[in-house]
Amino acid sequence: MATAKKEQRGVYTSELVQQSSHSMVASRQRDLDAELSRQHDSCKEENDNNITEVRRQQGKKLHYGDTVQLQHVASGALFV
Repeated sequence: MATAKKEQRGVYTSELVQQSSHSMVASRQRDLDAELSRQHDSCKEENDNNITEVRRQQGKKLHYGDTVQLQHVASGALFV
C-alpha cells in the first residue's frame, strides 16, 4: 500500500511538472507570436515608406551624394 501511494505521488508530481512545462511553452509561444506580429508590422511600415520614397523621387535628377534604392528585377527586392 505504501508503494502505491509513493507511485501515485510520483505520477501526480510528474503531471504537475508536465502541466507547468506546457504552460511555459504556451507562454513562450504567445511571446513569439506577439514578436512576429510586431516584426511583420514593422516590415510592412518600412515597405510602405520605401514605396512612398520611390514615388517622391521618381522623375527627379540624381545628384552626387543622394541616397538611392536599387530594385532587383527578378525578385523585386529593394536595396539601399
